[in-house]
Amino acid sequence: MNIRLTALLAALAASTLLAGPLATAAIAAPPTDEQITAAIDAVKKAGEGAKDFSAKQAAERAAADEALKTVTLGEATLAQIESMMKANIFGGNDARAALAPRLADLAKAPTKDGAQAALWRVTLAPNVQPKTREEYEAGQAAKAPSVLAALTHAGTAELINTGAGDGFFRAVSALPASAISENKILEAVEPLITTKLSFDSAVALGVIVDKIADAENKMDKAAKVKFLDKIGAAADAALTRTPEPLAKADEGKVKRIKDTATSARSRWARGELLNGPAPEIKFNWTSTNASPKSLADLKGKVVLVDFWATWCGPCIASFPSIRELQARYQGFAVEIISVTSVQGFSMDYSEKPAKRIDCKGDAAKEMALMPDFMKNKDMTWTVAFSEDSCFNPGFGVKGIPHVAIIAPDGTVRWNELRPGDPTHDAEKIDALLKEFKLAAPEKAMEKKGDTDAMGKK
Repeated sequence: MNIRLTALLAALAASTLLAGPLATAAIAAPPTDEQITAAIDAVKKAGEGAKDFSAKQAAERAAADEALKTVTLGEATLAQIESMMKANIFGGNDARAALAPRLADLAKAPTKDGAQAALWRVTLAPNVQPKTREEYEAGQAAKAPSVLAALTHAGTAELINTGAGDGFFRAVSALPASAISENKILEAVEPLITTKLSFDSAVALGVIVDKIADAENKMDKAAKVKFLDKIGAAADAALTRTPEPLAKADEGKVKRIKDTATSARSRWARGELLNGPAPEIKFNWTSTNASPKSLADLKGKVVLVDFWATWCGPCIASFPSIRELQARYQGFAVEIISVTSVQGFSMDYSEKPAKRIDCKGDAAKEMALMPDFMKNKDMTWTVAFSEDSCFNPGFGVKGIPHVAIIAPDGTVRWNELRPGDPTHDAEKIDALLKEFKLAAPEKAMEKKGDTDAMGKK
């Protein structure tokens, strides 16, 4: 009797299990690679006949939602999820919401695969379309706990030393300063910065330098310097370990790592740029007969440095304001210099539509095109090509146009300005001329009212 009763109870237990909530999990099977391939092909095919990008995107997302009905995401492997990511199957919120439970489950593993799933929980979180800047920042701030969980995952230290580790730093870049501070995000990043970082992870280090340098970051000065020194050492080490073929294939990435190392050691990142000596800028080409070879050659003048590029619409929109300043200070100890760098191409706006002139590998050709560009855009002030990028790491240039104003003694008095109403810059320049007892215009520049970065009211 006891044996029969035990068998009966076992059978009842099994029956109850299969009929209960776990029944699906017990009989569910991972999707086959054929199913994954079919889903990817369906998405690609849906976008082929679209007339524009928006229509293509909508068609692909609808196809992805339909295709995922045949795929058991709850059992998908990490490799299968990655292949679907590359095909942008998770572009829509429905697909992302369906994937979220599986990523949460995979993230429980204390391995580098678990860390990868934790990171994808951040990058593949459903998106909310914000209507205001405040809504956008609130949405990004809401991701901070997930970013922190990914950074502190047991497998992250191992993953971040591979080619897949750059996403951790990029996840930090979108967070507002308040969320970074409240969630102690930088404190979680600091232990991960070592000289073992992979090449790709080192490429993304620049965003961490930006967050450390943010004025809203109240990090202790000594801790900030220590952190930045670690980043500089990690960037140097990544370059040292980079094989020559990779370095040649990814020259742009190599340059970004070098800029990160420079930026991490800069006075800008350490909060010491203002009222300190201006970082040196060497010029390979200038439009004036005087031909200053470097920023140091302009010492003794008030110098307005405008970082720009020919492809930058906001830069070109600011030219009328700069032209007014140039006319005002003609004959005074003021130098206005727009600094760009070799881009590999130049834009020609002499005809509509504008065309792009390829100059890849031919810096001399790109520089030779500048006089005609200046004439077409009526640039009446000095233009120069610098050895460093127009996104100058020493001045913390992250977006252009970016303006710095340097005093006659070579110290940086203003930085991270945006061209707009020229009277704002004129006030600063006039004050410096008077401070150094240099001739200045008799009257203040006429006010034009408040304007935006484009010079519009």
